[in-house]
Amino acid sequence: MSRRYLHFTDLKGAKGIQESGELWQTSYGPEGSVFAVVEGGHWVPKVQMSSMGRAKSRSTVLVFETDLLPDIAYPEEVMWHVPKLPIRVLSVISPSEAKKMLNGSIPQVPDIDWLKIELHPSFGVMGDWTRMPDDFQSWIPGPDTDKYMAAHKLWSENQDVDEMRSLWNDTNSRMKNEHRTKVMKLIEQEMSKLPVGKGEEWDTSTSDEDALEVEEDVYSMIDNSYKPIGGHPKFTSSKSVRGAYPRETLVDLDGDPQPDAVIMYSPRGVGTKYAVLASDGSRPGAMKALEMFANGLKSGGWAEVSGAPAHVLINKMGMKPVTDQETVQKLLAGKDIQWVGKSTTGKFVGTDGWYIRKIGGNEHHKIIVGTPNI
Repeated sequence: MSRRYLHFTDLKGAKGIQESGELWQTSYGPEGSVFAVVEGGHWVPKVQMSSMGRAKSRSTVLVFETDLLPDIAYPEEVMWHVPKLPIRVLSVISPSEAKKMLNGSIPQVPDIDWLKIELHPSFGVMGDWTRMPDDFQSWIPGPDTDKYMAAHKLWSENQDVDEMRSLWNDTNSRMKNEHRTKVMKLIEQEMSKLPVGKGEEWDTSTSDEDALEVEEDVYSMIDNSYKPIGGHPKFTSSKSVRGAYPRETLVDLDGDPQPDAVIMYSPRGVGTKYAVLASDGSRPGAMKALEMFANGLKSGGWAEVSGAPAHVLINKMGMKPVTDQETVQKLLAGKDIQWVGKSTTGKFVGTDGWYIRKIGGNEHHKIIVGTPNI
């Protein structure tokens, strides 16, 4: 089925896209990703009419087709993890006309919040996504979710494209009978590791004996989770785990000896500062880490965030930012900040509390979320 997609831009951008026959990767967000929205998706003006990026406005909408399936399909936007997307422009319309095409008619898969459309397999570790080669067969959220989740877990563990190709392509309905039993056993083994209920959590000092027994596993989770953004400066080996932050909460989701998610924090007089969340790379592990992190922020905790974590915590989970400059300065005692206040771009338009500070010699836009005791 050939689907139609919509790309919101300005008049200059529309002309350039029509002349080149290509959509270009975003100038913000995940590197090497092209964004649009599929016809039948959801109208979310905060996303589609965002002022973030190259476009000076979003006054022009290109309706197009492409031969490449998207990698991710959220109700409000779809993504291709490619630097350029060859397209065929069908028409140029206004945002009001585009709104009528975004009527929410495509079914949504509740457990992963994706649209039920055909996708190309793409696997990621903490936001660093890799589009599989063209010979990987497509999948559909819903019917193929279990297969995708098991494959995603394998990718997070070894990131071997050849192994993924054999596993992925041999588990579809067209695979040869002699391969079916072998490959399905591999899938079943991976799926048996996924949680069937609430996992066991334990809170401990990072230097306690119990914590030292799993510090190799904790370091592995942190290293893999932060690798896409250049690593975490406080963690250079497993021994750096002990004492990096005073306390940690770990969770075991599948009953094996290794933890599957961890958060780290520092109790302070102004409230507990949460600083690290990491997982084994599985979606359940990542979601559990985020859940524990968010629960801490609701109970007297606070954290500095930006980018994707800020989007999830503020826009998806409803966490409240700290909007008072004086309070932010008290929480960051001894650190120089340049106050920004309300954002005027991207998914955070109108969100107050942003500031800029240098970390590792580079300037970063940050915001504090949570419930500090000030």
